[in-house]
Amino acid sequence: MVTILQAEQEMHQWFEKHHSEITDLYSIQDLMQKRIQLASQHKHLKHDISAIRHLALSQLAKELRYTNEQEKQFVEQAFAIYYNARNKVKLFNDVLDTIKELHKAYRLVAITNGNANIFRTNTSLGNYFEFSWSAADAGAQKPDPTIFFDVIEKTGVSAENIIHIGDEPESDILGAHNANIRSIWLNREHKDWPEDLPRAWKEIDNLYELPGLINSL
Repeated sequence: MVTILQAEQEMHQWFEKHHSEITDLYSIQDLMQKRIQLASQHKHLKHDISAIRHLALSQLAKELRYTNEQEKQFVEQAFAIYYNARNKVKLFNDVLDTIKELHKAYRLVAITNGNANIFRTNTSLGNYFEFSWSAADAGAQKPDPTIFFDVIEKTGVSAENIIHIGDEPESDILGAHNANIRSIWLNREHKDWPEDLPRAWKEIDNLYELPGLINSL
């Protein structure tokens, strides 16, 4: 969430420098609210965050009466500013060492409802994953099981031999459950489990626990 807010700030600063008519009218919060409203009107795009953002930028350009060419250039440049910032991530201390350790013995795949891409981040994570797959790629967002079924198909690994690690009870744990895949809940903040959801197979509060847990299977 911090990375997303920083990306919003970088884009808004770019607006202020190059398209001040936007920042004269809208704060960061205003633009976020406009995008939320737009997403509610285009539910068929709810799985594709990038498409929603492109649409929001396009409508903003139309609102400001940019020409077609100005609109095209504006949307491309604004999205590039945002997306570059979106992929500037700061990892928890336990992430990279754990991923390196798991990579020695297991195949790793990243899935997300968002639009960050580990192969475009400012980290070396991409060196350890076979591929990443998003809700936009799958055409549906977790907890819909489609993204998990896609991973099964793309890897050729059966559901019973896959373990999904995630920090969101509904999207991650319920999503894996819907695909008959075992899940591990990363509960860094020691939150209570939502009683209306099926429980994760295991729970950890840091990733250092993960290799030992998986190796014990």
